[in-house]
Amino acid sequence: MTLPLISMRQITKRFPGVIANNKINLELYPGEIHALLGENGSGKSTLMSILTGLYKPTEGCIMVGGEEVKFASPADAIASGIGMVHQHFKLIESFTVAENIVLSQSKGGFLLKPEQIIADIESLGEKYGLQVDPRAYVWQLGVGEKQRVEILRMLYHRSRVLILDEPTAVLTPQETRELFVNLRKMADDGCAVVFISHKLNEVEELADRVTVLRGGCVTGSAAKEDMRRDKLVQMMIGREVLNTYEKNCEHCGEVVLQLEQVSALNDMNTVGLNNVRLAVRAGEIYGIAGVSGNGQRELAEVLAGLRPAMGGKIFFYGQDLTNKKPKEMIEAGISYVPEDRLGMGLVPNLDSVNNVILKEYDGKFSKGWRIRREAAIAATKRIVEDFDVKL
Repeated sequence: MTLPLISMRQITKRFPGVIANNKINLELYPGEIHALLGENGSGKSTLMSILTGLYKPTEGCIMVGGEEVKFASPADAIASGIGMVHQHFKLIESFTVAENIVLSQSKGGFLLKPEQIIADIESLGEKYGLQVDPRAYVWQLGVGEKQRVEILRMLYHRSRVLILDEPTAVLTPQETRELFVNLRKMADDGCAVVFISHKLNEVEELADRVTVLRGGCVTGSAAKEDMRRDKLVQMMIGREVLNTYEKNCEHCGEVVLQLEQVSALNDMNTVGLNNVRLAVRAGEIYGIAGVSGNGQRELAEVLAGLRPAMGGKIFFYGQDLTNKKPKEMIEAGISYVPEDRLGMGLVPNLDSVNNVILKEYDGKFSKGWRIRREAAIAATKRIVEDFDVKL
């Protein structure tokens, strides 16, 4: 019988007021793509953060190659052959690809051999279909290329266990297809690949085995031949989900948001929006479709007051809000949830209470120049309870 590369036994992780992982058992085998499936907040990323040395488990143990290990830091996990590509990349933008890849190298002499490093990276890229220029600066790369750099860094450090946290969230469909092919190559070379996701179609297509988490607990697992979508959904959310929803436009009301011939430039100073017209009614869910980079972000930022419109008009309940400031858009009732929720949507160094009150300009949580902390805490607690927010 094949010995697992990794065994996680009875792993429990407690944070103040929250049990993120509760007595989880997980085994990872060489040559296998293992999917961790679950809703946001189910404990997937926390479990893998324990495996990579970012967190220490409150209870339980980790076995690598049959021997118990204790990781004091991510460096210990890397030394044990465990690497992770986080949902938010851990790269230094002002460094080159090669510099980022060798940055965490702990073995070797005092002097580096740049040309040898570049040759090794190019060889790995060619072998696994992860071509990227080792001499390029990270800030010059697209999102898909940055992900390749993260994967190449794991392979360069000879990781046998490769963990990818929601890797397709920032990729185009074509980049996703390429990633799946490359992950299969890595598994075929004897690596254990962990694929964290909440997308059923990707798990069904890619995974050899799946473990499902809900509320910090394992609710079930299945091999590829036993995967059934209805069963996986049941394990994910604890109930059946309707696949179809009745749409009744008779309940739609007045026009709330109207765009008339709106145009705007993108970050490259070329046309990102070109004479866009649309009308959104009360009670309506209005979808904006398109491949990433075709104006969706520019449209959202124009509506949020973050990007100026160079032509056209924006009306909200009949009021002209064209090129108003973000503060005025917020006060009018327009909210924006950006695609980069950590880098742009939140301030990571602030707690949930401070993030909630960050854009409150109407004095609801202040009295003069002083913050009404109790009111802010109470409002945050209501949001957490009403919307089942996992902190």
